[in-house]
Amino acid sequence: MEKRKKYETIIIGGGPSGSSCGITLQKQNRSCCIIDKATFPREKVCGGLLPEKTLDFIHYLMPERKMKDIKQVLTIDSSNEIAFYKNNEFIVKSSVKTNFTISDRKILDSYLIDYYKEHGGKIYEGIKITKIDFDNKIIYTSTNQEFEYQYLIAADGVNSYVRKELHASPVQKVSFIEYDIEKKDFDGTKAMTFFDYQGNQLGWSFPKGNYYNIGLGFPKKESDAIKITEEFLKSIGVRNIEKYKRKGALLPNKTILHKPYAKDHILFVGDAGSFSEPMTGEGIYQALFSGAKAAESIIQGDNVVKTYTKKTKTLRESKKILTYFQWVLFHCDNWALHRLQRRPHTITKMVDGHIGKRVLNYKNLVSFIISYKRYGKEKIDKK
Repeated sequence: MEKRKKYETIIIGGGPSGSSCGITLQKQNRSCCIIDKATFPREKVCGGLLPEKTLDFIHYLMPERKMKDIKQVLTIDSSNEIAFYKNNEFIVKSSVKTNFTISDRKILDSYLIDYYKEHGGKIYEGIKITKIDFDNKIIYTSTNQEFEYQYLIAADGVNSYVRKELHASPVQKVSFIEYDIEKKDFDGTKAMTFFDYQGNQLGWSFPKGNYYNIGLGFPKKESDAIKITEEFLKSIGVRNIEKYKRKGALLPNKTILHKPYAKDHILFVGDAGSFSEPMTGEGIYQALFSGAKAAESIIQGDNVVKTYTKKTKTLRESKKILTYFQWVLFHCDNWALHRLQRRPHTITKMVDGHIGKRVLNYKNLVSFIISYKRYGKEKIDKK
């Protein structure tokens, strides 16, 4: 076995951000590989919600595949309805034009990795990294293999090993707990349902084939998270909770990396770059987008870190805006939910205009406010 392997770019982590980066590099015949401690296909805790913009980006990565074929592989369920509850009290429900595909990360991640492999991509699975020499750009592994690189892509999630090894400031994390509940034990609907629970937690219920993916997110560390989640499930009518397996994970919350890189050759993508959206936890689109933009920056070659920072600016702007919306939801919850109840077209405008089709940067926010006012006035005039 050759002890040291050399690549222009090494990607640590084979999730959506890592595979997106790898696909983009591989299609330009750039030397790269992915290293992941897991073996694919592998389980991953995630609600699996794919807005239209996410599917569009997957199609952008693999344009020779028809969208209908991509959807056929990835779809477990779908919905174009959104409902909001305050605890277990119904507030409002609205239909939207955007159709949300509901998938599973095991399916999605394997689909992307397989495509990467089909285009000649190399992945080293089941390998644990034991040390990174950032000065000499060498990675050491548990299998005694060594990897030398020019650029390093940290696609290794919210608990990024690369970030720890760099002794960089950690990102703020939130925890969530979820269950997959069979339909016979919960009287749910086809709507993607969100719950403002106790004014402190955000709950959800997504239809997912023969079951519902139901969970609760905690914006800050909570020692009684399991107990509170079980109480939440009971309050919305989930039966036989004890027979279901509990799953949990962490997501980045409010931390915004104004410089999503380290040194002059390390780029953070996906959750390692704290790009996920803080209000609903959406992160798959952000992972795909940032991974591809990291690859494009390397391919472009001129001042890679500056180019990457510019290319991901829209994600950081979106996070700033939605961090404010998250604050409104948890600190002005009665006002926010009552406003939704009186003006359900807010949901339609927000979802169809941004969450479903694009990210909410500063420019889009201005157009949203203007169009929202016009849309609301039209509704009032018609009455």
